Amino acid sequence: MKPKAIIIEVSILSAIVIFTWLMIFYIIDQKHLKDPMVDIALHDTYFVIARSILWLPAFLLIAVLTYLLKEAFYHYKRGLPNLILLFCLFLFNLKLLDFFKFIAPLRGQVSGWTIYPPLSALPKANPDLSVYEAMMPILYYSQIFFLVLLVIVAILTGKNWSYKKDEIRST
Repeated sequence: MKPKAIIIEVSILSAIVIFTWLMIFYIIDQKHLKDPMVDIALHDTYFVIARSILWLPAFLLIAVLTYLLKEAFYHYKRGLPNLILLFCLFLFNLKLLDFFKFIAPLRGQVSGWTIYPPLSALPKANPDLSVYEAMMPILYYSQIFFLVLLVIVAILTGKNWSYKKDEIRST
């Protein structure tokens, strides 16, 4: 591996880190930069989330999208960028599992609600989806998408991995 290639990849990852930091700290809440929490209001529910929870998934998603586009031009034939892409995809899938753990406690709220008057008495009553019912299919299908993407990139990386003659082991 040439030092120039390593320096290029480190600089790309550094640029992604800086972009993610700017996005999280300036776009989400410009008024309170010293406050480590992000406040999200969804209908009648108020979430307070630490910015550190948002930073890593945002970084991983931006890194995955950047490396997917960048390496598509090279047909996934370069070793180090493909390994970075695979590592970021793997970590992003793990972070999606953390979001499942975050959304799961909301499930108990769905069955405990009592709505007056009963919905059967209202004409054409269409109850709103709860946060849990709205988020679970999105998380589920995004998890499947990124797992399939991880497998495809791993297969392409393995097919395009080149060995030198002295590195091939005889079986």
